[in-house]
Amino acid sequence: MKYLIIIVLLVIGSKTYAQFEISGMLQDESATPISFANIVLLKELDSAMVSGTTSDEFGAFRVGVPNSGKFLLKISYLGFQEYIGPVIEVRNKDVRLQEKITLLADNMALDEIVITGMKTSMEKLSDRTVVHVGNNSMNAGSSMLRVIETLPGVLLDRASGKISMNGRGGVAVYIDGKRSVMDGAALVQLLNGLTTTEVKSIELITNPPAHYDAEGSGGVINIVSKDKGGHEGYRGTVEASLGYGSNTKYIGGFNGAYSKNGFTLYASITTNNNYREEPSRIFKSYNINDVNRSSQQYSDRQVYTGLHKIDLGANIGLSEKASLGLRMDLGANDWIMDARTESFGFSNDDLIRSEEIATSEKNNWKHLLLYSNFKYQFNEETTLRVDYDFLNYKNNNDAFYDLQLRQGLDLDFSEFLSSAQTKVDFHVAKLDINGKLFNDTKLEAGIKSSWSRFDNTSEVVNQVTGNTTIVPDSNNFGILNEHFFSAYVNLNFKFADGFDLNFGERYAYGNSSLTLPGNVKKKILGVGVFFPSVTLNYTLDEKNSIGLLYGERIERPNFFTLFPSFFYFDSNTILIGNPEIKPVLSKTLTLEYKYKKASASLYFSSETNPYVWGQPSFSEDFEFTTLIPQQMKGRKNMGLTLFVPIDFSNNLRWQTSLTGIWQEERPKYKGQVLVNRGTYALLNSSVQYRLNDRFQADASFTLNSERYAGLGTIPTTWSLNLGGKYSFNDRFSIALAFRDIFDTNDRSYFATRSVFPENNAVLDWQYFFEGRVLSFSMNYRLNRSKKRVDAIPKSGSEEEKKRVY
Repeated sequence: MKYLIIIVLLVIGSKTYAQFEISGMLQDESATPISFANIVLLKELDSAMVSGTTSDEFGAFRVGVPNSGKFLLKISYLGFQEYIGPVIEVRNKDVRLQEKITLLADNMALDEIVITGMKTSMEKLSDRTVVHVGNNSMNAGSSMLRVIETLPGVLLDRASGKISMNGRGGVAVYIDGKRSVMDGAALVQLLNGLTTTEVKSIELITNPPAHYDAEGSGGVINIVSKDKGGHEGYRGTVEASLGYGSNTKYIGGFNGAYSKNGFTLYASITTNNNYREEPSRIFKSYNINDVNRSSQQYSDRQVYTGLHKIDLGANIGLSEKASLGLRMDLGANDWIMDARTESFGFSNDDLIRSEEIATSEKNNWKHLLLYSNFKYQFNEETTLRVDYDFLNYKNNNDAFYDLQLRQGLDLDFSEFLSSAQTKVDFHVAKLDINGKLFNDTKLEAGIKSSWSRFDNTSEVVNQVTGNTTIVPDSNNFGILNEHFFSAYVNLNFKFADGFDLNFGERYAYGNSSLTLPGNVKKKILGVGVFFPSVTLNYTLDEKNSIGLLYGERIERPNFFTLFPSFFYFDSNTILIGNPEIKPVLSKTLTLEYKYKKASASLYFSSETNPYVWGQPSFSEDFEFTTLIPQQMKGRKNMGLTLFVPIDFSNNLRWQTSLTGIWQEERPKYKGQVLVNRGTYALLNSSVQYRLNDRFQADASFTLNSERYAGLGTIPTTWSLNLGGKYSFNDRFSIALAFRDIFDTNDRSYFATRSVFPENNAVLDWQYFFEGRVLSFSMNYRLNRSKKRVDAIPKSGSEEEKKRVY
């Protein structure tokens, strides 16, 4: 299938070309490269925006041109005068500007600079959707968890930490283009601790190119952090936020840097503290031997999460072409819960069992991350980068349960402690190179190797009797050893008028084995697989273009999905892992049409052996319920996404993303393959209004309709959000955000259907999360000079982090 598509695209490409580009270099008056300047391509005829980009660490830039014609470059950066250059004519080939563009320093005092234009909060590019976090006042003082939940086409299940995009599960979360370790409940914990003050934008990539790791069957969410570079001298930012939802939450942070003579030192301190209520409800009913049985559980949970982090980094300019980057990240992530739970069992409406449980749980992750990279710029077109990183994680998870169980006239008391310790070590080495092979062919290539070891022990001990066998598989150890090697090549071909072909191939070999009690070894992965990615774009004219995209990806089960971990709800309900879960393979084909900034995308995807978290498994008498990750036979999706942005005026903008999805899932239950088919919709609509140069207001509405999830369904949720931001000057601003005003998006709800009609088995499981939150935040920027220096380099192994959690 994949080779047929590639051949077809190459045949089409024989009469094609790709879009053109204009490239050049930026510098200041002292000939110092200007990094991360904003560059916009305008039509010469009416100054309408065509495309945009930013300059890289060395001041180099490339901006895409859809067709031949006359264009202008508009370049801006804080502290410099805006630049609008002479007319550039593109005649069926790339244009390389021979002279460097010099930006002149702006003599206006920084505190007199105010916002003069409203920046868009979301834009649709040819291969991704970009959400500019800082351009929306509703994001001020918020966590990344709340932001991701409102992204177009994205669904985040807080109970499991699973993320889907346009109906496809297994989405990988990246930080600065490198995959994060976080997954499952710990991903929720991390995103709840990561603040928007650290983030510049979020990229939603449904068909990632080959330089991305093949992990992520549903695509990639790439969180792009703010530039840690700046100007020579010192600079910094102080940020603080106070909020209230079901309880208090506060955020504080400082980041600063000092640069001189090619050396930059960077430091960041962040603390994020969130107190909230997260009650849960479980209802189960079934019929056995003509007797109606049911159980109800109510749990009131008080939760605290805290992320405390110190980030230190340095960038050393070894020469005009070479630089060395070093970075250390220290952090602690706490999750603390106190809960009181009541559980009742009924037989034909008669109470036969009652249970009271007091739970105290603490989950503490500590990490030490050491990053190093070397970068060499051979010329303006070719760059080499080498990374070696070490990552260490430790976790202690202790939960104390105090139980009181009454059955008939019998009353039993018990206390037990669930304890788990986890240690994870990563070593990662990678090399990347990019440049031009010919005038019309670009090359990216690289190799990567990683070694990791996960050690986990868990034990459940009765505090009264000393018995360590409370439930099956509750006392275990597990060791996961992994070694992955990958290599990729990505080529961009330029052909005749109107066409562009980007072809990538990534080879990944994985050797992964899990050791369980009794020295039982299970091989999870031990094969090499090729993962192609193809993008073909055709520009009809200045307003219209179409694209065809194809990609294959994989989702490997993480350690805590495989390891038979343990969570106790009551004496009849537990949650464990599943070491039988296998990797998931996915294929996606997308056809896209763009008209100006609007677009329509039609896609089809198929997944082999997708798995769903927390699926119910009943005992023979249906009395005992085990919630466990379970593999499905398959999943198919067909969807249509419409993205429509409208500028009513210079001060009023409306943007809407609407996705309609047809889905077929084939979950398995006790050897039977079931078929669930249905349709659902995902809507994200936002409005931005600028009252004047200092004040901006924002509003958004999200709607996710009812959909299948394995053996169950998840009901419709929606939310309305408001925000406003006022800038006193270029240094100081305040913002007010009111998320989920009507408190309608506060739950993760799972309900099974009756898989066996003769038993009428039904399980309703509701997690209530914090919905409505009001927050106030402020941001103050310290002095900085005007001479631009390089940013602190990003890590080369953020992508390994998803394997931890």
